Amino acid sequence: LERFAAVIHTADQHWDSIRRIPYSAPGRWVRILDLSDLQCGLWSEVYHVDTLLARLLPILPFLSELALNSTITISRRLIDSICGREGNERLISLRGVKLASSADLASEDPFIDVLRCCHNLVELEIHGSGIEPLLSDGHTTPLELDATPPKPLHLPRLRRLAIVSMHCSTVLFAFIHSALPSLRHLTVTPYDDLAIQSSLIPRFIETHGTELTSLHLFAPKSWPTLLFSSPTTLLQICPKLNHLSLENPLPHLTLGSILPKHPLRILSIPRPDPR
Repeated sequence: LERFAAVIHTADQHWDSIRRIPYSAPGRWVRILDLSDLQCGLWSEVYHVDTLLARLLPILPFLSELALNSTITISRRLIDSICGREGNERLISLRGVKLASSADLASEDPFIDVLRCCHNLVELEIHGSGIEPLLSDGHTTPLELDATPPKPLHLPRLRRLAIVSMHCSTVLFAFIHSALPSLRHLTVTPYDDLAIQSSLIPRFIETHGTELTSLHLFAPKSWPTLLFSSPTTLLQICPKLNHLSLENPLPHLTLGSILPKHPLRILSIPRPDPR
């Protein structure tokens, strides 16, 4: 990554507008940057990668797909770098974004600025902090869900959304108060709002489940899924589902007497056990 960034920067320093070519090469050739396998074991490595990306992204104006490593929390510096770059309207896929944990819905997450700049996103994958916030006393109490909602997000093309290991955040709160007309494929980590009173996941599924054709309940291997069951009304909340993937414990799904024949065709379940 360091050598790649050096090549791009050297080319950018030698570029001038007299050549009448928009942006420098090879920076303007880059369409996809996939760093999902980039492992950082030390804070110094995380800081170095963050510095490289903050300098690199503004000179990749035609970038359409960006995949980060989901173990590295995105910094405010990197967020500002993304928001300040040209060509954000070309970014259609953003994956592996790790957000800092916060259950304070009164303060807006800086990452929301990225969602406002990249309004043509088709695919988005964000990660939370998993079980860690739940171990503190401040995250198991009911939240002020009737707080003043943020300005709605404008993401008319967002079709695939993955929210992993996140039970509550201002980004999730913003999604609940935004129209996502193209959303068809949703992946979430299941959280029971009865066990975790601050969970926004059931409310999120209820808000945007009407047009979903695929719902994947995904729990990381370290996540104690037995503590947080899935809603039993998934088929009622999502009447157009074609594919439903469940986690243990399997919920007692109900159709309801007023529902017509459900279009569900694929039902994925975990490997059976004696229970």
